[in-house]
Order: sequence, then structure tokens, then C-alpha cells
Amino acid sequence: MITLTQRVDALKKVFRNIRVSRDGCDVAVPCPICKTPDKLKLSVNIETLQYHCWVCGSKGSKVTRLVRDHIGESEGAWLAESLGEEHGNIIQHEEDPEPLPDLPEKAMPLVICESKDPNFRAVKRYCERRGLTESDLWRYRICWSSEDKFQRRVIFASVDAEGDLNYWVSRSIDPDSKFRYINCPVPKDKIIFNEIDIDFSKPVCIFEGPFDLIKTKANGTCLLGSSISESSRLLSRLVAAESEVILCLDRDVQDKENRIADRLTSWGLGVKIAKPPAKYKDFGEMPREEALKCIDKAKPWGYKSSFAHKLTKISSGSLL
Repeated sequence: MITLTQRVDALKKVFRNIRVSRDGCDVAVPCPICKTPDKLKLSVNIETLQYHCWVCGSKGSKVTRLVRDHIGESEGAWLAESLGEEHGNIIQHEEDPEPLPDLPEKAMPLVICESKDPNFRAVKRYCERRGLTESDLWRYRICWSSEDKFQRRVIFASVDAEGDLNYWVSRSIDPDSKFRYINCPVPKDKIIFNEIDIDFSKPVCIFEGPFDLIKTKANGTCLLGSSISESSRLLSRLVAAESEVILCLDRDVQDKENRIADRLTSWGLGVKIAKPPAKYKDFGEMPREEALKCIDKAKPWGYKSSFAHKLTKISSGSLL
């Protein structure tokens, strides 16, 4: 039986330049379609041999077919044999495009509503208390719905690079609400929140939630949580554009923040960390000018930072 280590060795002989991911599940190699030998942008799953290029977007179920087509027939045949793969035709299945979501029923832009509904007025006062201006309501497509389920919620509509709705988030204005958020039933890793507003050629700020993003008006997006997966569309765009990333997460998610920083740097991205001062929980609580100054002072993240953080998680007794 061929081991995963033997598979890595075989891939290394074909692609020459190779990097194994930290979890040992994938390798990054040069893409033979992009023909950029110094950039390891083709991700190959060691077990399944599925591949995906972060730059050109090519993907398939077997990397051996990619090698046959773009490196050489003999190299592809040798790799197939070395990996223990049977010769034969490989069928690649194209994914059906995801259907576009709809906003909640009766949703409309908050800024143009003129309802006398007390719930609407409460939502509008809540936005004002959070420091949102009329310009913010327009720019970030903030909505309200009179439907029972959403009448005491702020709805944030997100659109993709083509201007189509790709997601929405609704946040309760009541602190004792059982469900703080009710979100669009679309996988979060399939979309980039407010993609249309992001310039990937400039540093991209990544926040946890919409209020953090809106409060700063920074060039960025939000995770809608505190993690980012290898399969996320956001990671793909960041890697393809070789963007610099500034992580602007809440103060109470340092471990998750470090894991995200590790993942981004493993893909060759430059990462900085911006931390809110101790008196604030997140960037959404900060005055805009203070938040922007905090982002400007973001500190670079590197492997030394990762190692130092891990040391803080080890008790002194465990080092003996």
C-alpha cells in the first residue's frame, strides 16, 4: 500500500518545487497552466488527488490528468503508477452554479422607509446609537423588514462583484434575543461579503461582523464569524491577488485569530494584526477615527509571532 509520504515524494519529483500544508493534508505546487514556477498556487489534496489553482481557477478530480495534459504524457503515466492510480479515463464533474438568494420578505432599504411601526423606529434608533449615518445606510445597503421574524432586526444585504445579491445578515437589536443573528441559508465559504466594495490590490481588512466593517469604512470584508476555511472563496481571491491582509477581529478570539493568521501566511500572504484597545470589545464599539488609527498601527504577523503565541499557551510546568 502506498503511503501519503510516498505520494508526496512522487509529486515532488514531478513538480520539483513543493510545500506541504501544516495539517499534512495538501501540498502546494507550481501550476503548469499558469506557468509560474516560483509561485506555489496549485493546491493538491494528497489523499484524493483533487487539485485547485488559486490563480487561474482550474480544478479537477485527479492531478495526474493535469500532469498528462500540461507537463507530459510520460510524466503523467509515471505519476499515476507511482500514486497507485489505475489508468483509464477520468471523469470530471462540473459544479452547478449556486442559485442567487433573496432578501427576507418585505425587506426594503431602511433609509427610504417611512413607517410608523414602533419596531421600525426602534431599529432606526439602534442604528443611530451605533453611529451609522444616512450615508452608511445607503452605502452598505442596510434594510428593514416588517415581517414578524425580522421586524426588530437590522438586515445587511451583501452583493458580489457583479452586483448581484449573494448573502444577507440580520442582527437583533434586543440584547436578550434568543437568536442574535439570523443569516441567509447559503454556505459562508461560498461568498465574499460585500465583494463589490473590495479592492484586492490594496490591503484588505478582515472583520468578524458587518458593524465592525461599516464603522471603519475600511477596504475590507467580514468573516461572519471567526474562522476561514481552505475552501473559502475569500481565501481564493486573496491568494490569487496576493493581497496584504489586516486582521481586525474581536479581542476575545485570539486563538482563532492566530490560526487564521497561520493559514494566511502559509499561502504566502502578508498579514498584520490590528487589536482594539482593552476598553473596547471590538471595532464596532470604537469611534471611527480611533478605529482607523488602530488599523494604521497594525503589527506584522510572522512565524515568530505564531511561535510566541503558542508559548503563552503552555503552562510553565509542562516545560519541565
